[in-house]
Amino acid sequence: MQLAPKKNPAILIVTENLNVGGAEKYTVLIVNELCARGYRVIVLANEGPFRKHFNPTVRFVRAHFESGLWGLLYGIFQIICISLLENVSLVHAQKLESSKAAWIARFVTGVPVVKTAHGYTRKELLTLGKRIQRYTDAVVTVVDWLVPELEKNGVEHKKLSLIYNGMVPIQNVLSLEERSALRRTLGIAKTDVVIVSVSRLERGKNHAEFLNWFPRILSKAPHARYMIVGNGPEKASLIEEAHALGLKHAVLFIDGTTHAEPYLQIADIFCTPTVAQGMAVLEAMAAGLPVVASRPRSGPAVVVDGETGFVVTKHDGDAFVHALTDLILDPVRAKKMGHAGKERQEQLYPISKTVDALEKVYASVVSVR
Repeated sequence: MQLAPKKNPAILIVTENLNVGGAEKYTVLIVNELCARGYRVIVLANEGPFRKHFNPTVRFVRAHFESGLWGLLYGIFQIICISLLENVSLVHAQKLESSKAAWIARFVTGVPVVKTAHGYTRKELLTLGKRIQRYTDAVVTVVDWLVPELEKNGVEHKKLSLIYNGMVPIQNVLSLEERSALRRTLGIAKTDVVIVSVSRLERGKNHAEFLNWFPRILSKAPHARYMIVGNGPEKASLIEEAHALGLKHAVLFIDGTTHAEPYLQIADIFCTPTVAQGMAVLEAMAAGLPVVASRPRSGPAVVVDGETGFVVTKHDGDAFVHALTDLILDPVRAKKMGHAGKERQEQLYPISKTVDALEKVYASVVSVR
């Protein structure tokens, strides 16, 4: 696809940060796939650990969106300069502040703005919907239920596109010896069955709730271990909760990282007590893990219940305990589900399909210029 009459179309990706998180992982995957397709990609963002994962051909420009009004004004100036100097075809913004900066810059540059809506609560959309409408030419969302919510709160239907997240294959496959060494380093025995969760540790993710269910799993499967990979404001309280429940020996807390692949490869099961369609779920499927996840609010589940894992009702402790215990006690079935999940991710949720759909959105807004 060609966005403009030039050999290597330039796209400016703008976002507030490159910290550890699903939206940031999405940004890296999209950028690298665009580079692979021959686009010139410029990233304007605050610093963050995900920066090191960009394709070497990406031009990175340091933004200062964390600095309030000054950061926003400087971001507008940067977008104008980059757009004019690089002959940018469009701006793809990931967060609302970066979208606002790109939209104001548009009055000088004429460059259209696409925004990805990664996730908002219904309460947040009451005030954000009209702003999302105002600051964009097109809006992409990655989850089904957000489409009617965005429309209800002021975003025009013609602007909206639903494009599911995509994932790449595991990049660095550990050898059996490397997996064994990492497990030993973490104090995980050969006979232990590891349930892993990769998530930001914040209110609403339901990790505290899961910790209270875990003793029931241990009563049926004493060799189970729960490994939580992530940082966030709730981390200290979760560690205290685990100790209060007598789970210090069975629950491992791993610092959040942009490179969770090694931890997925030493685990046996992936569990998310909250979302069921996020980047972490797809990454777990790419690693060949069966997934136990909460049922999505609407639309098809990424995880196929009974085939690639189990989909259960959010907050239903009995269902989570039953599903996880079944997989722990039946490793053959768990491996079969993990293999099926890997095939499903490769067929339905590769990053190439995501960018195929994004290119159509890009072309639609550029043709309007």
